[in-house]
Amino acid sequence: MKKKLLIFLSLLTIAAFSACSDQTAATDTKEASIQSSEESTAVESKTAESTQSSEESKTAESTQSSEESKTAESTQSSEESTVAPASTQAPGPLSENVPKKITLSGNRDDRFLADDFCYVEGEKFFLLLEKDVCVPGDYADNVALIMDQLEKETSLTFAVSYPIIPCDTCSVKYGYNPWKDLFFGQKVPIYLFIDRESVGYISCASAEFTIIYDYNLFSDEVWDSVPAYHDNPWRRDGVIEYSTVAHELTHTLTLRHAKLTKILTEGLADYYAEKVLLDLADQSEDFKKSARNMYLINSVKDTLTPENAEEIFLNDYSDLSQIERQDEYTLGRLYGIFLAKNYGDSFLKDFLEVSKEAGYSYSAFLGDLQEKDRVVLTNEFKKLFGDDVFQKFGEWYQTLQ
Repeated sequence: MKKKLLIFLSLLTIAAFSACSDQTAATDTKEASIQSSEESTAVESKTAESTQSSEESKTAESTQSSEESKTAESTQSSEESTVAPASTQAPGPLSENVPKKITLSGNRDDRFLADDFCYVEGEKFFLLLEKDVCVPGDYADNVALIMDQLEKETSLTFAVSYPIIPCDTCSVKYGYNPWKDLFFGQKVPIYLFIDRESVGYISCASAEFTIIYDYNLFSDEVWDSVPAYHDNPWRRDGVIEYSTVAHELTHTLTLRHAKLTKILTEGLADYYAEKVLLDLADQSEDFKKSARNMYLINSVKDTLTPENAEEIFLNDYSDLSQIERQDEYTLGRLYGIFLAKNYGDSFLKDFLEVSKEAGYSYSAFLGDLQEKDRVVLTNEFKKLFGDDVFQKFGEWYQTLQ
């Protein structure tokens, strides 16, 4: 429902900023189908952000060298730049010019209100808080549980054997990058952002980072100051959107290994988000509530049959006129259920390996999938799961209707 409110804004903004990571096929939450300035920055181009020159990015990716290419990150004055350290550098501050590091209490009933930029460091992530973000005391612990469970469910790891190219997601939003002297290494930077003017920014992800917008994490001061928020209380239902966290982190996890089609990218992110939250339901009541809040259905708008299932998969909802349909989420989640049932829980890891061997690994492929790429991946899909996989899926899908 919420995503339909902002479709038009999406079309206006989706092409405005394309400067950070072509590796990201993931520009979403289930809430909306728009792109914010910084989200489009995060999703469209890995080649020319202020953190990396295009030549350096290509060198680092093509060689997969043990050292990250030296980069010039944008600064407020643009007089100096931070050089990315070698991959052997431990994650953490490179200078004293970083926001303060904090520790959350771990208590669900506590609330931490950020009065300036600050961060929490976990084993696999940096949680980067903007001013006026208000998080429960167990938020970082719950993020850690989600990441651990995602790795367990997928048999993948967030840490990979090649450098993750640093990417500045903040300069468009703030005019400078407050995190330029914080080296992330293989850890995932998770940005908790505030939409202060109700522009309609949404959560998104790339191989390099995850961005979360959650109305329930906006401070009361921000909420009360924006009519579009306080006049629409349904936007803030009190349920922390851990489903969004799990969905976006699934994108980051898979994209660090290889490309997937849009249907598999979005749908499997929903599949694993639901699965992870239900598996963790005994760890926190908030996981159970968030899973219950997910809008999940078992049918798509077009008629899907055993005869046309492959054609729909190949087309991959690539037509922008279909932007509000969101059928790729539904169909991809159903493929997850079907593949796990018929081919085992390793189906995702197996297909990512196939995608990687076909030339669509993080370090080898830049850009969005074109028709020729979708043809390749569709054929690889059939080689892995059988020439009749689409017919069988179509037959199974019809039993759900």
